Amino acid sequence: MLFTLGSCKKETTPSTISKTVALTQSGWKITSVMMSTNGAPAVESISMYPSCSVDNIFTFSANTAFTQTEGLTKCDPNDPDTISTGNWGFVSNETFLNITDDSTGGVTSLKIITLDATTFKGEMYDSLSSSNIVYTWKN
Repeated sequence: MLFTLGSCKKETTPSTISKTVALTQSGWKITSVMMSTNGAPAVESISMYPSCSVDNIFTFSANTAFTQTEGLTKCDPNDPDTISTGNWGFVSNETFLNITDDSTGGVTSLKIITLDATTFKGEMYDSLSSSNIVYTWKN
């Protein structure tokens, strides 16, 4: 007697989550800073930032609150754990993320390149340095 064993494999489609869920599900740590000045090719520039800043954690809450907290290392041991607070919101059909800093009232606007369960990549223009900057955060 000859038996053929087959398996039934259910096809699954990767689930997509909303940008709000992706952004608010956990804290984000910066992993890359690509900078292009005056139209030159982009170069990795994360080394321009002190390591005590690169490990900071950015948290976006569902109630639109934003918090930046110290990571494992502080630039000054006497610094508070909370670096900045504010609010966030999507604009232009969720193609941009605006972050308003409570202490300065300044608004940072990031064009969303990628925002999923594990990666947040946003681009902004820095007029002081005439640079396009692409930040990548991972959670």
